[in-house]
Amino acid sequence: MDDTGNWLVEPQYTHVQTLHENRAIVNATVASGDRLWGAVDSDGKIAIPLEHSWLSYFENGYGLVGGTGHYKERKVGLIDQEGNVLGNQLFQKAEQPYGDRAHRVMKDGIWYNFAKDGSLIREEPDGTIIGSCPQGLRIVREGPGYAVTNQTGKREFHERLDQISFGIAKDRGVTGRSMSRREIDCRGPIAVGRGPLNESEWTYVRTDGLPLMPGVWFSSTHRFDAGHAVVKMKTKSSFKNAGLWGIVNERGEYTLPFQRERLSRRRNMSLPDGEPYFILGEGDGQRSVNKFGRRVQLPDSIKDSQRARAVTCSGGARLDGRHSGKGIQGPHGETLISSIHRALSCYRNGVAWAPKQDMKLWCPIGPDGAFRSHPACIERYYPYSVTHHYPEKFADDPFESNILWVRAWLDWGMGHRDDPPEWIGDGIMSQGSYSIRPFGGQ
Repeated sequence: MDDTGNWLVEPQYTHVQTLHENRAIVNATVASGDRLWGAVDSDGKIAIPLEHSWLSYFENGYGLVGGTGHYKERKVGLIDQEGNVLGNQLFQKAEQPYGDRAHRVMKDGIWYNFAKDGSLIREEPDGTIIGSCPQGLRIVREGPGYAVTNQTGKREFHERLDQISFGIAKDRGVTGRSMSRREIDCRGPIAVGRGPLNESEWTYVRTDGLPLMPGVWFSSTHRFDAGHAVVKMKTKSSFKNAGLWGIVNERGEYTLPFQRERLSRRRNMSLPDGEPYFILGEGDGQRSVNKFGRRVQLPDSIKDSQRARAVTCSGGARLDGRHSGKGIQGPHGETLISSIHRALSCYRNGVAWAPKQDMKLWCPIGPDGAFRSHPACIERYYPYSVTHHYPEKFADDPFESNILWVRAWLDWGMGHRDDPPEWIGDGIMSQGSYSIRPFGGQ
């Protein structure tokens, strides 16, 4: 359908995708009874005949074409806009061009590019340096995996590695682009793994190419942050998250030996002295601990840094308003929704939610700032929830209590209230309460 509501293609397909690079993927049942895939152009005319087992959208001149079977098992290849399958065959994996990277395919775990005559050229021959650190570490291509050496080429790991923790941490968060460029964060030991990703064992290599903890392999490792990392060993228990958790420093020493409670690093935050802190335990048993596993009381300055989460929306917008009414301001201070609502949510999936007193329902507000009829109104709205807990009660009427809870959340985020509202444990599965997710159990 075009932007005036006229059909470009009358309904005749069992599946269609949006037009991208003058090709829209379509799927239909053909005369043989098979459901096959093809593509139409911007005029709705068949550009690629319906003769393929699977197709996906076009990007930078190429689409993905696949064989039969489950998507995790099917072979795939590349197809151009005229319907030609590159190399006339399917492969283990295929990727369209991206940035400076050419289109490529994987065969037996090794990536190849296409020569002009259609033959395959290995993208990274054995010995190609994939990444390095100024301290001496070299990551070298070896078959479908990697070898780790020092600056002189000496190998300290005698088995091939299959996984490398690529990516540079920016503000302690790893960016997708730095991972795709396979950059190495040389500010601390780097996690390396052997075996398939979902079955791999991990250890650390120092930035000079030497093993951090020779002969020691973990079931999972976290990145080093502020000189420390969380490590995990599997146990035979079938319970979710079962295992042994510990903390190691950059010298390969355990500052917290293995213990059974779940452990995670609280990223983006440190204690006032710059030391990292961690979350030990789960649910109501969570508490903040230092690198030795000793409980620490977080200062108000750290807790207050979380207030912005309550009123910050995507794209730089912000919930705004004093006690009288709530609205939304855009990233440049423009009014998106006037401050006339008793409570309000950020926009998500095209709508924000606000209470309609006459209906006793939360109803959607469209991009024009006005209530709309779709999607349907809902009985309750909370910005987040905690299982086996119920919201703190502010009034006998559930609808009014819901409004007052959200107002308390927003007022806390705007600095008009000292404490956020709580989620109270149901007394069966949970005996405590949460005031805000990151600080549950304190």
